[in-house]
Amino acid sequence: MAISNFTGSTQLADSVAAEQIGKFVETAYAKALALNFLMAFGGGDTITGSKTKSYPRLGSLAAGALTEGTDADATALSDTEVSITVVEIGVGVLRGDVLDVAESPGGWERLAWIMGKAYADYVDTRILALNPSFTDQVGPDNTPITEDIFLQAIHEGEENQLDGPFFSILYTQHIHDLRVLIGGSGANTGPVFMRPDILSGLGPATVTGFAMNLYGVDVFKSTNCPTDGSGVDRIGCLLPAHADQYPIRRLVGVPGQGPWSGQPWDGRVETIRDPSGRLTEVWMTGLADEEIVATDWGIGISARDT
Repeated sequence: MAISNFTGSTQLADSVAAEQIGKFVETAYAKALALNFLMAFGGGDTITGSKTKSYPRLGSLAAGALTEGTDADATALSDTEVSITVVEIGVGVLRGDVLDVAESPGGWERLAWIMGKAYADYVDTRILALNPSFTDQVGPDNTPITEDIFLQAIHEGEENQLDGPFFSILYTQHIHDLRVLIGGSGANTGPVFMRPDILSGLGPATVTGFAMNLYGVDVFKSTNCPTDGSGVDRIGCLLPAHADQYPIRRLVGVPGQGPWSGQPWDGRVETIRDPSGRLTEVWMTGLADEEIVATDWGIGISARDT
């Protein structure tokens, strides 16, 4: 049957359930790696009264010598716009009441965790899907990542006049290949790489996704890095770790009216009871989208994913 809007005591009960579930969902959603960096470096924005917002993509300028007494010509600034239009995203689950009897305690918490992770993974996938759109890409097709490829990414960032520090998000196979190159049986045997403090830093990634620091760059792992057109490579990225040159913007819709007025629509959790179906419908939704506003402020890193 169609699930009607809830009212009265049922609405109160569902609101409490949504709040309780939301706490666990937020914990899982906090593991959205690419999103966390975006928000930390000022890439988040909101919109009300429209679904689309435009951002300038400014070109570069070059100064030159001027001649005393001679009228100088101004340089026309070449700029374009990139527009972001928010779209609905979300994940929903129908949970039958029988599970509350048959399942061991903690079932709702596990459900909330799974939903939050699914939502977080989808948001991260959307952000990391922009990696191939950066102007500079390093790494030949169908080739495992190497330290030279990683160093080339750092070089390209410097060539683009990006200021450090940098951070990098790579696919899990890329992380493994770099670990093997540094600490495996056939690794670089130079004294620098054999230092215990370096080798001890090649262990499993932490809960934040941090895997290692390589050449002064904090490297994080993600299974959400996109594949390239060949289907055999994954594309990671190297980005500046500060707000001045962060290249990605994420736009989130904010209702200007209604029960959710003034609250950013991102990771909203709602529950609705269906008594005739003996189940609870749980939804986590958002209204958002992402885009690159400066294509030369990031570097794509392509390497084989197996």
